[in-house]
Formats: sequence, C-alpha cells, structure tokens
Amino acid sequence: MVSRKTADRFFGKANPVGQTLWQKDGGSFTITGILDTPAHASHLEFDWVASVATVPLLEKTHILPAETQNWSNYWTAYTYVRLRVGTSPQTLANALAMISSRIQKTSVATERYALRAQPLSAISPA
Repeated sequence: MVSRKTADRFFGKANPVGQTLWQKDGGSFTITGILDTPAHASHLEFDWVASVATVPLLEKTHILPAETQNWSNYWTAYTYVRLRVGTSPQTLANALAMISSRIQKTSVATERYALRAQPLSAISPA
C-alpha cells in the first residue's frame, strides 16, 4: 500500500491499485491500496508499507538479508495487537513474558529480551 502523497506523485489522478512500483532495495511491489493521511499525529511515518508476508520471499531472493528469525533485529518493525473484548492487559503481559522466556532459551543472542505492551495512545504524539 502507498500513501496518498506517493500515489499522487507516481500516478496523478489515476487509480494506482493493481499498478506496480519498483523500489531500489526491495524490487517490484503491486499496489493493493492507498492509505490516507492520518487524521491526527502518529509515530508512524511512511510513503509505502509492505506485508510482512513478503519478507521471506525477499530474504530468499537475497533482496533482504535473512534476519527475520534473529531476535536482535527487534528494532526493524513495530508489532500491534488488538485484544479481544474482555481480554485483560495482564493476560497479554503474561503471554509476552512467556514469549520472552522462550526467546532466551532458543536464541543465540547475548542480549536479554523483555517484551512489553504499551497502549497505542501512549506512543502516539499529541
């Protein structure tokens, strides 16, 4: 998907959905949608976004280095979770602690990882 600004830049008033853009470090991407400018401030700034499902293919073809299984690359992406209605934040905190423990047991990384939840409202600028 591309931002409205990027869609306008490359395609003007034409509908870009289904069109292809080539990105120097990633190759060809088919546009599947247009993301409007957020109505309020956000910590996310982008011209385009790609599905995480494309990452293994990009690694396999050596467009991206094979790093998705390396937990020391935690800084390369954000992960968002929507809790089911009635799920307590503590349930999520417990699950994250269990995942952190599993990472420590299986990772060759020397760093210690602690995953934590943070409400989106706490990280978006006002």
